[in-house]
Amino acid sequence: MDTAVALILVLLSIAIGVILALKFAAWRSGRRGGGIDRVVTQHITERVRSVGRLVALEVCAKEIATATRGIADGWLPPLLLSPARVAMIFQFRKQYFVDLASIGGDDVRELPTMHDDRRRRLGLAPQRRVRITLPALESDLALSGVTPYDIQAGRVLGLVDIIPMNADRQAELMLKAQSHAAQVFDDQDEAYRAQAADAVEVQLRSLLGLMGVEVEVAWRAETARHGVPGHLEAAAA
Repeated sequence: MDTAVALILVLLSIAIGVILALKFAAWRSGRRGGGIDRVVTQHITERVRSVGRLVALEVCAKEIATATRGIADGWLPPLLLSPARVAMIFQFRKQYFVDLASIGGDDVRELPTMHDDRRRRLGLAPQRRVRITLPALESDLALSGVTPYDIQAGRVLGLVDIIPMNADRQAELMLKAQSHAAQVFDDQDEAYRAQAADAVEVQLRSLLGLMGVEVEVAWRAETARHGVPGHLEAAAA
């Protein structure tokens, strides 16, 4: 019995050694062949237009998403049968802005001038005052960058690919990450919009104050309904 047990242990050790050697050889060959011989790119300009955005607040976030697929996920050792896996770092940027191009003449109204005692003593002219009605805050959620850091197919003994990680599965992961990021941003949307509205008013008062104009800021009714909801734009892939 002792001889049989020893023989089984020896055979298992040899098998594990062979598997490890094959995995190491495959890893070495993959590293040697991992270079890129040729890159072909095409630049396509889709749209060029002038915008009158006053960006008040920009929120940048990073999300790490990992997806696995395979029957071995969780109950077989990765050495025998590894699941397909893709892990990516997504960088999102959401901007809150006001479209100044939509402000018309009806949105700007002169107010009675203010002439305090201090300005009168200094011999200064009465300060001009205007009331500006701003359009609703808008927001854009864009995918600004994608960094894959772990992409591998499902393999048997680390050698044979049985579950390839193709472009469709990667695109599915990206879409899920975008949806999750949009939900996270929406949870904080009310607080971000309040900060953006304050920032817009401060910027306008500071800019027009340099010209000696006092500004009273009002918002259109849409702002009370949180304006235009944010949307996704795949700015990078």
